[in-house]
Amino acid sequence: FEHTIIAGTQDGRCVKDRAGIYSKLGLLFEMQKEFSKGSLAAERVSIYPPNNDIPDHPRYNGGHVVAEYGFNNTRGLDVDAIQMEFGTRLRKESKLRDKVALAIARALLNSNYVQSIQSARYSSDLV
Repeated sequence: FEHTIIAGTQDGRCVKDRAGIYSKLGLLFEMQKEFSKGSLAAERVSIYPPNNDIPDHPRYNGGHVVAEYGFNNTRGLDVDAIQMEFGTRLRKESKLRDKVALAIARALLNSNYVQSIQSARYSSDLV
């Protein structure tokens, strides 16, 4: 797992739609797309679980923060929460870490999360 980001959602309990984060425009789908390009593909950077059919990693399935603040929490917040654990090489090698951070930022901008926030913002500006 040294080149892997382990995504934890407590097996989908902390996100509105676990399948959605792996589908087109979902954050993890967009991250995988970014990781398949150029030097990140050569470094074999990946996400675990790679798709919605595989459950979260048993040791890294999302901790207190995703449970407390993620979707279906006791606070009544409807926020998707994904905990990300970064493999050893992704943490220790600064150039690789910077590339991964940039790829995640691009994935977030391309994902439906940002698009839905922008839609809500623009519709509220009209009211």
